[in-house]
Amino acid sequence: MRQGFRRATICGAVAAGLAGLLMSAPGSASGLTRAAAPAPGWRIVFTHRDPPGHVSVFNGIVATGTRDAWAVGASQPAEMPPSAPVAEHWAGASWQPSQLPRGLGPGELGVVAASSRTNVWAFGSFGDNNVDALRWNGRTWSLAHRFSGFVSVTGAAVLSAGDVWMFSDEGGTWHLADGRWNRLRLAFSLEIASPVTPTDIWAAGSRMLADGEGVPIVARWNGSTWQLRRTPPFPHHDIDPAVGSNFNAIQATSDHDVWVVGGTQIESANGTLTAAPIAIHWTGSGWQSRRPRIAGLLESFTEDGHGGAWVTAASFGASIPCGLLHFARGAWACVAVPTVRRKFTSMDSFARVPGTTSVWSAGELIFGNLPSTDGIILKFGR
Repeated sequence: MRQGFRRATICGAVAAGLAGLLMSAPGSASGLTRAAAPAPGWRIVFTHRDPPGHVSVFNGIVATGTRDAWAVGASQPAEMPPSAPVAEHWAGASWQPSQLPRGLGPGELGVVAASSRTNVWAFGSFGDNNVDALRWNGRTWSLAHRFSGFVSVTGAAVLSAGDVWMFSDEGGTWHLADGRWNRLRLAFSLEIASPVTPTDIWAAGSRMLADGEGVPIVARWNGSTWQLRRTPPFPHHDIDPAVGSNFNAIQATSDHDVWVVGGTQIESANGTLTAAPIAIHWTGSGWQSRRPRIAGLLESFTEDGHGGAWVTAASFGASIPCGLLHFARGAWACVAVPTVRRKFTSMDSFARVPGTTSVWSAGELIFGNLPSTDGIILKFGR
């Protein structure tokens, strides 16, 4: 499911022709109910205004407080690249564009993470073979580091100005410590991560088997090494039909509260695609399955601040629209997403405002034929 930075999730009835919609699925799973539409508080609060003939996307979003948030992505001509990186800043009143360092060249920002309002990092692909790490110090953006030899960034974790992790499915796992970036030599690939403390970071990725197929894995950083954590088994491969499982999002708030979501995709002999969700919750003593009853893949995830969670989903079947789900009191509810006439909404990432139940989401409005899109930011709560 991971292709560069993009993890688009199509929401709304009009999306059926593009990515399909979710359907109920039998089996052992958390019950799925219908919620009022739209969910109270969810609304589109910002649309990126592009020059005529241009399109835009927001790939990542982060919030450090009620008056500080960042969204990153790209804008480009609709017909053909090159694209230009985009960074929008929320300072409590409105979303405003932020000036990026000169000399970056064409490219796209795909991941953003922060430890405070004066320590925000954004990572993106620039040029044919570079990944740039940008840092915001509370006043200006600067080019903090340039990686060479790969163009994909899948995740990041920021603990302090001198303790930063960057993850790439093709470039490996990198750690900034003692003033230097070092690549770790691991027997598995880490792609996304969620820190609890500098010595307790949870990550998800994959491990290659002897036959060349991969299995999804969870690993934990203890301050000195990454160690694999046992998870429930998921299908990793078959000859006919082909089967593949991925973990698409992970969030850890403590050593007894870790969520991992994703999905298993199956392609039949005639090319038909079906999908089943993965949702597991670590409670300190073991993993509990929280799988909703849908035929789809779970994508972006965030806890909601009062014991529940928001998650986006995508599917290949045609049924009742359900691209956004809410987990509360042990049950999943299918939630409608705000839409604009003749367009449909893609929610690609979440960021909960610390200490609140408010949540930002970044994505795009999709219209006509792809890639006709406008980058958007949505919000739930105040």
